[in-house]
Parts: sequence; structure tokens; C-alpha cells
Amino acid sequence: APKYDAPPGTRRGRPRTRAASDGAGAPGGPRPERDVFLACTFNRALFCCLLYCLTGRCGPLRTTWKGQSMSYLDYTVTNRDGSTTDLRQYAGKVLLIVNTATGCGFTPQYDDLEAIYKKYRDQGFEVLDFPCNQFAGQAPESDDEIHSFCTMKFGTEFPQFKKIDVNGDNADPLFADLATEKPFQGFGRTVKALALKKFADANNKKFGDKAYIVWNFTKFLVDREGNLVERFEPTVDMAEVEKAVARQL
Repeated sequence: APKYDAPPGTRRGRPRTRAASDGAGAPGGPRPERDVFLACTFNRALFCCLLYCLTGRCGPLRTTWKGQSMSYLDYTVTNRDGSTTDLRQYAGKVLLIVNTATGCGFTPQYDDLEAIYKKYRDQGFEVLDFPCNQFAGQAPESDDEIHSFCTMKFGTEFPQFKKIDVNGDNADPLFADLATEKPFQGFGRTVKALALKKFADANNKKFGDKAYIVWNFTKFLVDREGNLVERFEPTVDMAEVEKAVARQL
């Protein structure tokens, strides 16, 4: 058989490619395949991060006026006497932040809250109680009257703060931000839960897109570093709330 001689510019049996002739395979030269792979990898990582945040798996960025990141320990709340408390004093503790009422069907949960508080407070657990009268007017009393009612009827010993709004233009920033990070996901599928949702929607319609909290005894669990862990609607069994608290201690 005749001997085949490769034409100039090619290897024997393998024509030289344009990429090679352009220096793509040479050290330091352009490498299109690599560049495409890196671009795709970066885009995939960026897409995953965006999807993670858009689905609510990461909370909204909370920043100070200096642009520094905040935790929920950076908030200030108002005491019953009108003075203020920096939540930094609870640094290193697990917090259960609750909006409450004295005349609600869920008011007996004060018993459960106090029981959980007594059981775990020596392990670094606090319940922070914020009365609110925005749900069918179920906490009309003064701050002192509410405090007397809770301590006398339920024996509560955990901190109770000044009555606040949790919805509307005057919503307390702490509750507005907690609820924005973990929005309402429903009361459940029981007949009682569905009936409460209908009643709550009618009550909260006036708040429009600032209806952050749907009913009394909504609870937010915050870890020792000031990060929001979980939100509990009032229909969640208190035994489940206690289990979640215990996991953080």
C-alpha cells in the first residue's frame, strides 16, 4: 500500500484543529471549553443562591444605618413603665417571642408558656411577652392590669413588655421583621383552624399588606445568636413548641 504523507500543518492521520492553531491548547492561551464550564458553574451557583432566598429559606437582610448586618438581639423594646430594653441583654439565650391577649381563646396557653419557662430557664431560655389589642379587642386593659391578670391567674414570671401593635403602620419593628422573615403559612386543616383563618382574615383586612401577625399567641423562636429559627401559629400544639425549644438548648 502506498505510504501516506500528512500534509503540512497536520499530524499523521489527525488534521490540526483551528483551536490548536489559535493557541487554545498552549499554556496561557485561550481555552474555550474551560471558560464555558466555569461560566456555567458560576451561573448555576448564583441561581441556586437566588432560589434559596426566594423560597424563604434565608431571611431578609437586616442592616443598621451603617450597613452592618443585624440580629434580633439588636432590637430595642419598650417596658411596661415606658423605659426601653436592649435585647442584647439576652445574648446567649434562646428566646420565645410571643404576642398575647387576656381575653382570647388561646389565653390558657399562658399556663404552657410558664411551664416551659420554669423547666428551661436555668438552661438559658426566656419567654418575652408582648400584649396586643389588635385582634377583636381581646386585650383592652392597661399594661398594669394585664400584668396583674397574668401573674395572679397564671403565675407568670417571664418578662412582659408594654402593649404594642403588631400590624399596620405602627407595627412594632421587631414583630414586623420576624413575620417578614417567616410569613404566615396557615393555621392547619382542622375545622377549628379553618374557621379561625376566616375570622382572622376579616379582622386583619384593614391592615392590608401590613398584616404581619394573623392572631394572638403567635410565637417566634430565636436562637442564642439572635437568629430566627421557627414560627408557631397559636394552633400549633404547645408540646411541639416545647420540643423545638429543647432542641436549641
